[in-house]
Amino acid sequence: MIIDERVAISGQTMEALYRLVTRWDLLLPKIDPSVLELTMKPPQGPVAPGTVFAERLTMMGRTVEITGTIRTLRPPTGYDYDATSEGLDGSGTMTLRDLGGGSVEFHVHIEMRPTTVAMRIVTTLFGRKFRAAERARLARMKAMLESGTLVPPA
Repeated sequence: MIIDERVAISGQTMEALYRLVTRWDLLLPKIDPSVLELTMKPPQGPVAPGTVFAERLTMMGRTVEITGTIRTLRPPTGYDYDATSEGLDGSGTMTLRDLGGGSVEFHVHIEMRPTTVAMRIVTTLFGRKFRAAERARLARMKAMLESGTLVPPA
């Protein structure tokens, strides 16, 4: 299953957004109310290849644990990662692109590969819900950044 979503954000530089999207531990709990806990290893600080994010969230009434590992960084345009969860292997890219006129596009591309029959059924039946959840995350991020309630780290 593929999730491929984009949002244009005004009033931020690519560099500022890069600092924010590479600090998933600061960003995700603010833009996704389903996140129960998110830890980063090594602990808080700039990410590097090999940085691991452990995320616990509520999804369709269940607590789900996802482990993501940064594979490559592409400053200031994004990063690539691998992720695993019960019944899923996945990978993704987070990419920033300057649109000119003070706007930056944030593009999220996630590929989920079910490793069990049960998860294949779940991703087939609920793929639209997963995509809608990612769209909602991006919409919250855009609104918070543009209103000033979310500020990229210095």
